[in-house]
Amino acid sequence: MKPILIYQPGKVGSITVYNKIKALIIRTENLTTNLNEALTQYLNQPINNPITNDNAKKYPKPKYNKQFVDQYYNNDFTRHFYTEQEIQEFKQKWTK
Repeated sequence: MKPILIYQPGKVGSITVYNKIKALIIRTENLTTNLNEALTQYLNQPINNPITNDNAKKYPKPKYNKQFVDQYYNNDFTRHFYTEQEIQEFKQKWTK
């Protein structure tokens, strides 16, 4: 029997249990904003560790042509983890 990984787009993370193994699935771009909440749910105890991303301030974000961005985001994997609104926001963010 294959494990079923359930993830709802737009959620903080997902906790999946298979054969007594408990796994937390969280999108990496949410670590600075949602990791404490996801870990609190996963461990069933309050977690409050400040997390910052100083690199976001140091480096400018590159921009790509629309064709590349559309090809990158138009796939089943992306739609599994992100809502349509989030995908459109990503496309807007990364397009020249």
